[in-house]
Amino acid sequence: MGLGWVLKRAFKFPAWTIPAICFNNTTAMPLLLIQSLETSGILGSLTMGGDDTGSAAASRAKSYFLIASIVGNSLTFAVGPRLLDDEEAPDNAEEENKGQDEHPEGDEEHAQPTNASGRTANEQEEHENETTSLLPHNLALRHEAIKKEGEKRWGKLPVMVQDTLVVIVSFLNAPMIGAIVGVIIGLTPPFHKAFFSEPEKGGIFKAWLTASVKNIGELFAALQLVIVSIPARSRR
Repeated sequence: MGLGWVLKRAFKFPAWTIPAICFNNTTAMPLLLIQSLETSGILGSLTMGGDDTGSAAASRAKSYFLIASIVGNSLTFAVGPRLLDDEEAPDNAEEENKGQDEHPEGDEEHAQPTNASGRTANEQEEHENETTSLLPHNLALRHEAIKKEGEKRWGKLPVMVQDTLVVIVSFLNAPMIGAIVGVIIGLTPPFHKAFFSEPEKGGIFKAWLTASVKNIGELFAALQLVIVSIPARSRR
């Protein structure tokens, strides 16, 4: 990240240079490489003792790559948007200007004022989209009131406290939550037994849940190659 900042400041590189340097954009390729090395038997020379095997070495290597991927994805969700703020600012300004051009002021607009979406109050009430609340009207109104009260209290907090809370909340993203859940399951003996032990030894989730998730995970790398190769072939 420090190298990216230097390149951006010294050579006027675009803002996306920093996340491009920091974060890996693929996990499938290293996993497939490990799988091919395991198949070829090369990993047999990297075993750690007589009881160790090439399959166990491949499993450890996959774990290292997946941990690195979790860290990278967590930082991507938490820090990435901040690194791209400079890149997104011009687009927002253009959209704002475009919106102003599309809705010029006039006598009719003053008679029936429109919102940012270009709809009057009556049209907005009838309009439904993916952000429309599915709650009953009374609950939706209560939710809006609570939201406004929360925004009001948030505005009263010191700026330093707001910035700190924003940074903390930004790290509570999907990869980090998944990592926390995985750590809890892996390091808590009762959970570890229920998810990973054999069914006859108390692994009540292994046969129908853990095995299914494992099969989906093993398909991930191959599916990524298919997804990546389709655009490449279409360009030829």
